[in-house]
Amino acid sequence: MYVTNDVDNTVSMYTINPTTGVLTPTTPATVATGVTPVGVTADPAGKFLYVANQNDNTVSVYTINGDGTLASAGTVTAGNEPESVAVDPTGKFAYVANLANATISMFTVNPSTGALTPNSPATVATSSQPLVVAMAPSGKFIYALSRENNMLSIYSVNSNGTLTAAGTMAVNNPESIALTGATQ
Repeated sequence: MYVTNDVDNTVSMYTINPTTGVLTPTTPATVATGVTPVGVTADPAGKFLYVANQNDNTVSVYTINGDGTLASAGTVTAGNEPESVAVDPTGKFAYVANLANATISMFTVNPSTGALTPNSPATVATSSQPLVVAMAPSGKFIYALSRENNMLSIYSVNSNGTLTAAGTMAVNNPESIALTGATQ
């Protein structure tokens, strides 16, 4: 388990007891991130971890070691105030919700290192102040949630990892998104 700590700019790392669910801090117990880490996600294979760092406009990239500790694999610049990260089910593409400039950054994932390379175009516009970006389990759609204007933006995912706007819908005071495997 990985937990962002925005005050001290770290990620806490834990192993989980498979019988009891009890968490045990790894050694070391934390790893440094960028400034104000807020969103964290792992790729589907459990090889890489991505952390959105709100106050330095970066995403920290880590490899996940066999003991659950993280090794820094660098950073990449995202948009203005990145809030959350989503990785597609194949692990080929990553997406970052950028709060202050109302965009989603689109990246291609290096399968060997986890490094993120901006797609062309590098961003797509979304509703005002997106807090969360979430990938449908099918990998066909991305959803971006905007609290400021109570909107959910929907995008279809193209074969090259870029996004095409597919519509919006009003939601009521949104905070988070959860998708089930039944989502197409």
